[in-house]
Amino acid sequence: MVQEVRAQPPRLRKWWAQAAKHRSGGFDRILEPMPWSPTRDELTARNVRGRASLQEIATVRPGAASAYLDAVAEEWMPAAERRGTVLIGAWRTAMRDTEAVLLWALPTLRAFTAELSARARDDDGRAWAERARTWRVDFRETLLVPSQWCVVHPAWRPLPERAASRRRSIRTEPAPIRRRR
Repeated sequence: MVQEVRAQPPRLRKWWAQAAKHRSGGFDRILEPMPWSPTRDELTARNVRGRASLQEIATVRPGAASAYLDAVAEEWMPAAERRGTVLIGAWRTAMRDTEAVLLWALPTLRAFTAELSARARDDDGRAWAERARTWRVDFRETLLVPSQWCVVHPAWRPLPERAASRRRSIRTEPAPIRRRR
């Protein structure tokens, strides 16, 4: 069955056009989710929210991407979640067996800086950094700030059921952002 693809909402199209002006390069990947990676529906059901996201792109030994990601789930994720860092997704890069991508939600930017600091000081963080060297040969972490259209953004809300039922696929729109004066 072919699913109907709809155009972006006008406000999202405008946001992408503006964001593209600030893009300086990069390349795209096809990502394959790990079987235990949360789905969009699971993230919304658990009400996962964050003003900050931490993206890790790990380069691993050839063929070790799945083993690394499974170790993240078993060994690192419980420690990270005890500190309020919640997994958004875990993927292998398709057509390349040397790369894994992880995305984590943090409630605030302050929590992001606290997480980075804690990893260097606490036993869990140091132990994971050492253990990760079993698979990783390099990694890069990037701070991302979710847009208001992202399901983990604090202002995101699903469309009312009545409106969503009129569409073949569920679309969402951000809730209005209230600005402080």
